[in-house]
Amino acid sequence: MVRSENSRNAPRGERPLAIEGAFQSLGQALGETYLSAFALVLGAGPGVLALVYALPTATTSLAQMLAGRLRAGAGRTRRFIARAWSLQAVGYALIGTCAVLPGGLAPAALCLVVAIAWGGGGLAVPAWTGLVHAVVPRERHG
Repeated sequence: MVRSENSRNAPRGERPLAIEGAFQSLGQALGETYLSAFALVLGAGPGVLALVYALPTATTSLAQMLAGRLRAGAGRTRRFIARAWSLQAVGYALIGTCAVLPGGLAPAALCLVVAIAWGGGGLAVPAWTGLVHAVVPRERHG
């Protein structure tokens, strides 16, 4: 990871946020990169491939729109983020289980768990962004 002068001098509260952001970016990039190939291994046809390609973006966007309403009754921001990212982690873990499902069921199950994984991540984005905005001093905002 290339670190700028600003990141080396970041206040203590910003470092955990930078680490969280880096892991989230890594997980998202590695997850989406190989989804289509995994769907092909599972025997997905063109329709399922289209869904697997579109679901991450669609469910992330929908979840972000719903996040405000869901978060209103959820209590503390950090707890909400932890729950949303836990849902994402469960979705990622379930992606691997699709490989042991019977052939016809595996591609459909992949679509479902992709929606869970990226939806969970999408729920966390507005809250996490708000948390970063509150923690990072205004003069350090990009």
